[in-house]
Amino acid sequence: MNARKFVAPTMREALLKVKKELGEGAIILKSEKIQGEGLFDFLKGEMVEVTAVPEEEMASAKIAGPDFAQHLDSSLAQKAETGTERRTHYELEVIKDEVRNLRQSLAELSLNLKYSKMPALPPELTKAYARLEESGMEQRWVQDLIGKALVDLAAKELVSTPDIDRYLMAQLSGVFVPLAPSLRGSSGPLVLALVGPAGSGKTTTLMKLATHPQVFGKRQVGVITVDTRRLAALEQIRTFARLSAISLEVVYKPEQMAATRDRLHSMEVILTDTPGCNPRDEKGIELLHELMERADCHEVHLVLPATMRDHELLLTCEKYRAVPYSHLLFTHTDEATQFGTIANVSRHVAKPMSYMGTGPTIPEDIERPQPRQLAEWILHPGPEVSSAESRPA
Repeated sequence: MNARKFVAPTMREALLKVKKELGEGAIILKSEKIQGEGLFDFLKGEMVEVTAVPEEEMASAKIAGPDFAQHLDSSLAQKAETGTERRTHYELEVIKDEVRNLRQSLAELSLNLKYSKMPALPPELTKAYARLEESGMEQRWVQDLIGKALVDLAAKELVSTPDIDRYLMAQLSGVFVPLAPSLRGSSGPLVLALVGPAGSGKTTTLMKLATHPQVFGKRQVGVITVDTRRLAALEQIRTFARLSAISLEVVYKPEQMAATRDRLHSMEVILTDTPGCNPRDEKGIELLHELMERADCHEVHLVLPATMRDHELLLTCEKYRAVPYSHLLFTHTDEATQFGTIANVSRHVAKPMSYMGTGPTIPEDIERPQPRQLAEWILHPGPEVSSAESRPA
């Protein structure tokens, strides 16, 4: 079969070439976008390549083209059965291309109409809008919240800052998934692991969890570390375990994990520290997944610095789904200047937040997040985010 390829900047121009060379009855076998290979920059853009054969050749070979060509043939048959005027393959393909472009344009226009402008707002609501934007919350979410406030609040409430704040506090608090009580195996300890990128504060957080009196109380805690790449980190946790009188086991290979856990079977809680892993490191993520499976964890906490940029936080959450993790744990909240990013992550990931690191001091600087407290930080950020008293329990 003598198939020919026609290349042009647009589908319409490519089909005009098909019609001119092979006639109106030509059969379209394939169409795709390709990269131009011209000598000059303006010739190197995206092009359309259409593969077609003359109608008579296709008929003699009795061969059907790919799916979309078959679809065109069936469309033509339906037209003939209903008595309507038979369109050429060329005309139908042009119509399909124009419909695709129209749908895309309408989708883009819809978004622009929804988000490009907000209606005139009362001064108090305008100030709330600005505060939410400055917090780092996603702009479209901010616009949706303010638009919802316009509908839900009464006229007198829309000019009252306390009423607006109460409404937004309720909306923001509802984003954070409630934290369920920690589960413990029926015949063994609660096994909890910390995973996350390098520098997120996993080891420091583990030390806080292991020794803070209001986290696990008087329960016996054992520690497993898999972070053996960095000699300094290994020595640090060994020194911590010795000074804190906590049982420590070191795992060098995934195959050792089950036996190591068995050696700590008398503990009530086992905390597992893992090496930092770049979210783009697929092999590293796979290894973490294997480690967590062998450890048979009840909870896996993804440790994230609150100072990390929004898109990096979301990327990390997405890549670490392969581990998988059950909780979010934010560190460096004392250094953060925007708390809307935490809300963005909670909204997209829909996982409960277990703890927040509020400073470098071990074990004091860790606490349980309170949804209303987080909402307050977003609406009314202040110089100090850590509480006068840590309240992990």
